[in-house]
Amino acid sequence: MKYRTLLYTSLLAAFQSSCMIFPIPHVSERSPALRGRVIDSHANPIHGAEIELQQIAYFQTSNEVSLISGARTTTEKDGTFRLWPRYNAHLLYYINPSFDMHWPGGSYWSGKVKVTSKEFPSQILPIDKNGDGTVPDLILTSKRPHKQPW
Repeated sequence: MKYRTLLYTSLLAAFQSSCMIFPIPHVSERSPALRGRVIDSHANPIHGAEIELQQIAYFQTSNEVSLISGARTTTEKDGTFRLWPRYNAHLLYYINPSFDMHWPGGSYWSGKVKVTSKEFPSQILPIDKNGDGTVPDLILTSKRPHKQPW
């Protein structure tokens, strides 16, 4: 009887304080599905360019945020690329009136990609994706100068 009263009192206190911890395994989207094309300033496709998502990582133990490398792919001969969605796995969900959080934390797409090619310097480009995951053409500029043979 004592334990039942303690349990009910604890549950009532948790509901009244609006702080709740749900031990519910769940996922959150780390990065969406994306597809697009990489071209140069003359609309020529760039083959073999590496596309790398820039992720924001939240480290909840130290309250640090940093930018890390995410999913990668390489462009095809026609300059197209495709990335599949990725997810974070969480064990707990914590909610209070001012914020909510998942545990363990995860990383999330920052909305930017890093494009690396042999002919062009690395560039970090912001992306506005459509609802279906297509992105506007990524245009690389500032071609690397050719090295002189001597």
